Amino acid sequence: MKIINFFLALVAFVALWVLGVPLYLTGVLFSKNRSKYHLNIGITFDQSGGVLGGPLFNLILRKKGGHKFGNPDETISFVLGQNKASGHLTAFGRWCANKLNQIDPKHVEKAKS
Repeated sequence: MKIINFFLALVAFVALWVLGVPLYLTGVLFSKNRSKYHLNIGITFDQSGGVLGGPLFNLILRKKGGHKFGNPDETISFVLGQNKASGHLTAFGRWCANKLNQIDPKHVEKAKS
């Protein structure tokens, strides 16, 4: 691992903690479409969570050979949907996908497309 990558990740993490609330509030105040703004925030956190949790999610949500978690361009819901369609979710992965689908019907299936 290049040490510079570690430091850049650390700087980004600290910057988010320091600037996150003011940036969010500014976005809420000045956004023309707050609904879209909140959707984009949710997608951003979902993608970040997929990267941060990728190693753990690959162990507990995905069967061997399935689509891997951890791609910064994919949401957790997308990967759950891919693995549900291919039959590569663990029992806990199926439970998580089902819970998301209870909140938003066909959520992981829609995220997959």
